Amino acid sequence: MKMHSFSIKSSVFIALFFIFTIQVQAQQHYKLADYVNPDFRYHSLDFTLNLNTNNNLSHYEFDNSSLFKNSYSNFNGNLNVAYYQIKNTVRYQGTQSIRLYTEGSWHKSFSDSHTSQSNYTSTNQLRNFYTQLYYTSTNRFYNARKQFLEIIPEMNLNLQRDRYTYDANPMYYPFNTQGISKSNDLTFGLSVMIGMGRIENVENARLALYMLNDLQKRGDVKKNLSNEQVDQLARFITKLRNKRFFDSRLRNIAEITAVDSLLTAMGIREHAGAGYFMTLNDDWNYANGPIRQSGHRFAFGVTPGYSYDLSEITQDNILNSGDPSTRTVSGDKTHFTALDFVAYYYLERPVSLTWQHSTRVSLGFQLKKQVHNVVTDPTSDFKNTVNNPNLHVSLEKIYGYYPNSRTSLALDLKLGGLYEMQKQLDAGEAKNHDLTLYASVVLSGNYYFSPRLRLNLNVGANDIYEHLDDLIGTSGHSVGYSNSWNPGFSLSLRYSIF
Repeated sequence: MKMHSFSIKSSVFIALFFIFTIQVQAQQHYKLADYVNPDFRYHSLDFTLNLNTNNNLSHYEFDNSSLFKNSYSNFNGNLNVAYYQIKNTVRYQGTQSIRLYTEGSWHKSFSDSHTSQSNYTSTNQLRNFYTQLYYTSTNRFYNARKQFLEIIPEMNLNLQRDRYTYDANPMYYPFNTQGISKSNDLTFGLSVMIGMGRIENVENARLALYMLNDLQKRGDVKKNLSNEQVDQLARFITKLRNKRFFDSRLRNIAEITAVDSLLTAMGIREHAGAGYFMTLNDDWNYANGPIRQSGHRFAFGVTPGYSYDLSEITQDNILNSGDPSTRTVSGDKTHFTALDFVAYYYLERPVSLTWQHSTRVSLGFQLKKQVHNVVTDPTSDFKNTVNNPNLHVSLEKIYGYYPNSRTSLALDLKLGGLYEMQKQLDAGEAKNHDLTLYASVVLSGNYYFSPRLRLNLNVGANDIYEHLDDLIGTSGHSVGYSNSWNPGFSLSLRYSIF
């Protein structure tokens, strides 16, 4: 019966994939799908250093000779180095991102209290250190027939160390004198795929049309421009937006000046008053989204991956007065190895200047193994090994509506499934067969009816069905299922009366 409930809801989502075919007859003769980006390259390297400290000292003294002193000191800082590159040529599309982030802190607190009954002092110190190194690179190498080799390496390394010391007089047993915790996490993956097709970003062509349409309404540029003139402006915008500047205000001045110079050189500018420059500036800064794309891409290949995680805690304790310090160590480590066989198909169709249709289909089969070791003390070691092959599929359809630079609506429909087979080799040959099906629909956007009336909308729902079939050794067997239906919405309507 639960499955029947899921089927009814899911059939609504499936129907939406095939019956939602609204089309708009574009009045403009320019087609976004015909735009081809020029060769460009943008790269940036940014360095950020933050340092801060705070301290506190308090002193309390009372008539009964009680005295309390407290102090606190804190210092922390972080360093972030980030490199980013995007490059687009006839034979190559790619992005690279490298980030090194490190932070450290030192905290110390001191407490001293003297009363007629007792005296007590304590000192706490805590040191923290964290470092992350992240690298990812997407590379597609094309031949003349738009066939490509796609290589995507990715690496993420996290290192963390925490150390504290504690001293007090008198001591209250058992007494913890110091502790050290460390965590190492390394993840690496390499995707190697072959495919055909190419997807280009065309939002700069749409921006060129926004600018020209707004300026034509004011009579500042000529009407009935050719497709070649629109292409010329769009290619110029693409190169200009991928030029590195170091001051946002100077960048805006330089970009607006460059666009004005191009329109003048093309011989299409007719007037250049204050309204002309303000319109140009408004479109340049606020009409450059959302991202529009055109084309299709199909690829298949393999993605091997590896992950290692180590956590360890060391503590020194004095159990009783006069006893020596004893040390305990606990922690766990986990190894993940995976091999994905994947295929995907992406289709981006700018149906018109105002409508965008996106289709994304992916299919994959993954072989995954996890080995988990838990160390509770030097003489105890628990190990758990799990084989976890799985099959996953997803289908997504997005309908975008962008009638002007102030209005955007998007309907996002998703269907998918995951079938997992788990086998725990160290737990009595436990076996699990789990099936998960999901469907979701989300309508979001900002609708600008008029300068007085504006709507912000986010409405959605998702349905998740899970079927669990677990077998433990030869004696235990259980079957279960769950169904989760999650609707929700947020809506904001603003109307300015006067």
